Amino acid sequence: ILDLQGNHLVSLKGLDVNEAEKNWFKEALANSRKTEKGGKCHDLFVGTCEFCGELGLPSVHLSHVIRDRETFEPIAMFVVDANVDHLEKLMEANVGLGETGQTYLVGPDGVMRSNTRLDSEPTIFKKKIDTEGFRHVFETRQEERGTGICKNEIYTGYLGEPVLGHNHYLKELDLAVITEINEVEAFAAVTAMELLMLAIAGIGVIAIALGGFAIARSIAKPVVNMTSAMQHLADGNLETHVPAQGRGDEIGEMAGAVQVFKDNAIRVKQMAQEQREEEEARAARTKRIEQLCDNFDQRATEAVKS
Repeated sequence: ILDLQGNHLVSLKGLDVNEAEKNWFKEALANSRKTEKGGKCHDLFVGTCEFCGELGLPSVHLSHVIRDRETFEPIAMFVVDANVDHLEKLMEANVGLGETGQTYLVGPDGVMRSNTRLDSEPTIFKKKIDTEGFRHVFETRQEERGTGICKNEIYTGYLGEPVLGHNHYLKELDLAVITEINEVEAFAAVTAMELLMLAIAGIGVIAIALGGFAIARSIAKPVVNMTSAMQHLADGNLETHVPAQGRGDEIGEMAGAVQVFKDNAIRVKQMAQEQREEEEARAARTKRIEQLCDNFDQRATEAVKS
């Protein structure tokens, strides 16, 4: 219990201690002056997390103003200097953060309020950081008080490597809870999935290419052979074999049509041959008749002369 000048009236620290120059005391006293009788109470104040020299641990001062019942004027202050080393235990709980993940507390001055998992030496109230994630929390704290900042960010961590950070601002303690994990480890599952998807896509492309090649060969080669056969038939080579006959697809239908063309061409050729033979026979008969007529005429002429 302190008087309004910061002197200890009842204390485990002793009565010769004065807290008047401490920031938490000044802020608590100024905060209590906002309270008006019948209005909103501002007598309860929670200070920021500071280093306690006696304990060697972070601590928070919780205070409440004691008022005169009649005048309502502040007459003293009840203060609890609370050790918050349990926050250190919470920061050590890195469940689900893998090999490179860690959670730590940082004050608005950039000084760590807890030890870190990845540092071999103690960092509490010793190490100061100035990362983009830290700055963002405290630059926006006045804009989003209450709910605090809750946003995933990628930036360079205090160890000099890219990290994925998920950070919060604690209004009551004026602290930032920084949770970071190495970006490579954070996205390892996504990277593995991307590689798997690329592999599957590659296999799919190869399968499609092979399938297309097989289909092309099964269609293109017969078509090329059919085109060659049709060209030979067009050139008059009726001995050409028509390929792909008997297939049950369009190529087979095309082969059947080409075979009909071939058969018709052979028939036409045969008819032309028969016609030529008939004409030759007719010409031979005509010539024989002419020869007979000439012989008869010659004999008749000789007979008449005789």
